[in-house]
Amino acid sequence: MIPAFVLTLPDCHQRQSRISASLKRFDLPFEFVNGVDGRNGLPPEYESQIDRVATRKAGRILSDAEFACSLSHIEIYRRIVAENIEYALMLADDHQPLPELMEYLSGGVLSGC
Repeated sequence: MIPAFVLTLPDCHQRQSRISASLKRFDLPFEFVNGVDGRNGLPPEYESQIDRVATRKAGRILSDAEFACSLSHIEIYRRIVAENIEYALMLADDHQPLPELMEYLSGGVLSGC
């Protein structure tokens, strides 16, 4: 089975419980990964990793929470690259995986079968 990463925030216990129960029902091993919390503004240490001006010029207005979400995904991508993980599943803690996902993952689709 491919590694599964669930993006969450440290205080989102109810969301973590729901997806944890779901993934355990499917017998899918997973790891929670804490993301960047932008709910109260983007933490200053992340400002150097975004370009607000270019985003606006591209016609997009992103909230700090949206920037934080993007940065959180990028951190997981960096880990996948650093650990040379060929395939991975990335979910947010509010996702509810369907049985079809497990059928897809266990059906050899990613193993070339």
